[in-house]
Amino acid sequence: MAKVLIIEDEQITRTVLKKIVHDLGHETVEAVNGHDGLEKISTERPDVVLTDLIMPEMDGELMLSFLHLTHLHKNVIVISANVQNGIKEKCLGMGVFRFIDKPPDKKKIGEAIEEILNK
Repeated sequence: MAKVLIIEDEQITRTVLKKIVHDLGHETVEAVNGHDGLEKISTERPDVVLTDLIMPEMDGELMLSFLHLTHLHKNVIVISANVQNGIKEKCLGMGVFRFIDKPPDKKKIGEAIEEILNK
């Protein structure tokens, strides 16, 4: 069982992701934006991070930049509806393990988490 941090500002999406992760047999921790997520990464030490990109206070891109520069976390899966040109490539270039388009897909999320845990 892994500890999975879900960083998502929309409550309904957080709830869906939490159910998916629990159904996969893992523990969850939640954060509502990038700033909150960075704090939880530091205090909770999750095995995997699921994050959105578009959030208030500190968006996912800024948080990913910080993680990339500080090498704090390598097991990040982005789940976002942000399909702007180049955004997926930018995220992958910052060390994101996988980029999954919204809406959340249980099979894709499960496969990505398992790949991270088995590497």
